[in-house]
Amino acid sequence: MVIFRRAAQVLVTVLALLWLAPPPAHADDPLRLDEQLTDRSGVLGDRRPEAEAALRQLFDQSQLQLFVVFVHSFDGAGAQEWADRTARRSDLGDRDALLAVATRDRAYAYSFDDDFPLTDAQLADVAATAIEPPLAQNDWAGAVIGAANGYQAALNGQPVPRPQIRPGRPDTGGGIPVAVVAVPVVLLAALGLGGWLLWRHLRRAQAAPPPGGVSTEELAARADTLLVELDDELRTSERELTLATGQYGAEATRSFAAALDAARQEVAEAFRLRMSLDETAAGEPDRRRVLTEIIQRCEAADDRLDAEAEAFDQLRELETHVEQAVAELGRRRAAAPPRPPAAASARAARPGQK
Repeated sequence: MVIFRRAAQVLVTVLALLWLAPPPAHADDPLRLDEQLTDRSGVLGDRRPEAEAALRQLFDQSQLQLFVVFVHSFDGAGAQEWADRTARRSDLGDRDALLAVATRDRAYAYSFDDDFPLTDAQLADVAATAIEPPLAQNDWAGAVIGAANGYQAALNGQPVPRPQIRPGRPDTGGGIPVAVVAVPVVLLAALGLGGWLLWRHLRRAQAAPPPGGVSTEELAARADTLLVELDDELRTSERELTLATGQYGAEATRSFAAALDAARQEVAEAFRLRMSLDETAAGEPDRRRVLTEIIQRCEAADDRLDAEAEAFDQLRELETHVEQAVAELGRRRAAAPPRPPAAASARAARPGQK
């Protein structure tokens, strides 16, 4: 039968590729960081929003921008050398810091500018109290949160708080060839592969998608694009809120702050849903449903931010009109003729008036 011949061909091809493919390389050269949190090891999972929130809070309270990067390996370089080279490539300034973690090497280092207002002793205290304990138990997000809270406490002259540790899974590497592990799995799957291909063939024949319908791949691409765009828009909106609060006060920006918080929650949940798709083997209907929800959450967050941006544009325009009106009134007063002295004398001489 054609279906089962195709299954056998696929099986042989997979086995050949597994045996011939070289072991995957996980070493990472020093890099230029494009964002504040880089997770090349993929260890943060659904706790990434927590780590990002801690980094934002540190910046809001101290104007210190902590960059964190997770990689599998420092590629044979010393941890401090790797961190310093990455900091230089990223053009970090005197209010920037870098925490670099090699999850598979189980090594880390931090890099600060010489003019940074913390002593070596304070940096070592944060490392020993708030960074190393989470790393020792594979709590990768906890290390980010501990570092951010620890540096803030040290800047404020307070004791470094001990983080609440949530042990996680290690980033394990191995020298076993891929094929040795994969061959038994492939052989066990051989019996079901032909049946799965047959089931898929019949399903496609009976329930083909309507013409012009959006494919699952297109939904995934749309969801990923929106997540990236919304992440950038949130960062921009946070900076605008800080400026607007300083200009108009907290009361005038209360609605914007609420909308930003709601949008941040929508995007965090969308990120969590996207990560869940990568971690679970969801069927086609469930995958489309989750991707659609991600898109809807991103669009809702975008609508909230757009609405508040429009309101602030109107506020700025009103402020401009008021300033113009005040200036025009001042010009008219300066150009008006002085009040006649006789009128002033008549009011002063009115009977019964003191």
